[in-house]
Amino acid sequence: MRAFHCVVLVSFLGSAGLGAESVEFGTPARPDFTGVRLQGTELFRGTDATRDIRLQPRSAHMANNLLYLDFDQELPHLLRDAAGRYQVLQANYIVSPEGRARRAALFSRLENRVEIASPEELWPGLLPLNDFTIEMSIRPIFFYRRNVIFQKTTLLDGEKRGLEIYIEGEHVIVSCWQLFEGSDGVRHTVQLRSHTSLKPNEWVQIRLSFEAARGRLALFLDGQESHVVRAGDSGGVWQAHFHPLDRSPMILAESYAGLLDEFRILGRASGEGGNTQYAAAQIDNDRLAGHQQSGVVLSEVMPGPDRFGAVHAHLAYEGEEPDASMLNVWVRTSNAPFSTDTRESELAWRRVPVAGMDLGDFRYLQWKAELKSDPGGNYSPILKSLRLTYESMRAPTTPRELRVVEGLTDPDQVGLEWVRSPEREIDEHGGYFVYIGLRSGEYAGRIQYVVRDGRAVPIRFEGLERLPLSTAEAMEQRLRPEVIRRLLDNRVRLVVTNELIQQNIALDPRRRLLPFLRAGEVLYFAVSAYNGRGGESELSEEVFARLRPR
Repeated sequence: MRAFHCVVLVSFLGSAGLGAESVEFGTPARPDFTGVRLQGTELFRGTDATRDIRLQPRSAHMANNLLYLDFDQELPHLLRDAAGRYQVLQANYIVSPEGRARRAALFSRLENRVEIASPEELWPGLLPLNDFTIEMSIRPIFFYRRNVIFQKTTLLDGEKRGLEIYIEGEHVIVSCWQLFEGSDGVRHTVQLRSHTSLKPNEWVQIRLSFEAARGRLALFLDGQESHVVRAGDSGGVWQAHFHPLDRSPMILAESYAGLLDEFRILGRASGEGGNTQYAAAQIDNDRLAGHQQSGVVLSEVMPGPDRFGAVHAHLAYEGEEPDASMLNVWVRTSNAPFSTDTRESELAWRRVPVAGMDLGDFRYLQWKAELKSDPGGNYSPILKSLRLTYESMRAPTTPRELRVVEGLTDPDQVGLEWVRSPEREIDEHGGYFVYIGLRSGEYAGRIQYVVRDGRAVPIRFEGLERLPLSTAEAMEQRLRPEVIRRLLDNRVRLVVTNELIQQNIALDPRRRLLPFLRAGEVLYFAVSAYNGRGGESELSEEVFARLRPR
């Protein structure tokens, strides 16, 4: 949940002979989002030092909040209930700029706490409890043996009664001390314990939900249900209520070391359609169709790193979609400049798959993200980071020292040799083209493949072990292998035969003819390297082979 502005980061990823750059948002290298326009979205501090983007929560008065503390005030004594119902009696904490949205409350001393008046006319009141939700975001710095985050308890008749949310053994525990009463008048304590443990210095959202009619208590961590209990027995659901003489305040972070943000109490159970922290879906029952407002993040139009010429790029993003929320990322590119607000009809958007997208070549790019909460309006998707990796189309190095190997050349074949180009990508994803022609500088076509074990493979460097050797070289290899290794190191060889030419004609979708080897003729050859992404080198120096009659 997050959103903002950010300066474009360019980091060199490096690759032999290939310029590669990335523009990053929300990554450790560039924690913020810069150069983006926010519409119904906001910046949000993630679980690490980066910023994320989420939907902007609805106002405190629109979200069924009974109580809402956002901790955005510049000084603790200015802390107020944004819902306008409760009085803050004491606010003793340090204002931290590291909140999930903006600021947060930092508790680091024993005297740090927040006390909120709990008059009988407000929740929890004197009557049996109706549905409610208590929600907050915390980032523990370290753990005491028992870390109380929220409590509304009192000691009556020597027994603790009320509600506590605390951390013990790095697990979140909810204790409802003598809070429930059965039909027989017996009081009961109910506890919940998170299945997963908390980690220091990581944000987590804690949510406790109570449905009175079902006696259902549910504990959520980061929107995921962690523990559920039913407050009841075979006799039915127990009633929940605080002691009528309990005038104790609600206390936040009485013994807790860490950050706390966005504390709220809602008058509905979590997951109900009316409990909409974000815009919920509006259903047209006549047409059985739904409409839901979304939030948008829109980038500026970004030029590619054109100092390398044409570019390809890969766009990838990381996000979360809790519950039934939805996150979609879109991109559009052009070779001509366009404005940020160019209409869809003029330049269409393409949706980026979760696995990312190769964008092809372009000169200008713009991306946007669309965020929708779940239909109930309880959860926001999160855009955590986005990375645009440019790959330059700079041509590979031209192969050098092309020559005809006389010991591998006769009327039926021509042996060619050249020094491999240094780019690793040529060996891994590209290869070499061997151009062939009957006149100098005029090539009828090219040989691109060799066929091994019935399979066509690109012409590539394969090492000395698979290099064709002449009779004299084979003898030298047996006697003095180190000499051959030194002479042929980093060399590529290809033996051109009529069979190889015919195979390449067959593999060409256009079936373009190539000249065949004929005794008494001369053939011309040149070689180029390609990198598998459309980049091809200049042609090497030309050589010719005399096909002498036997």
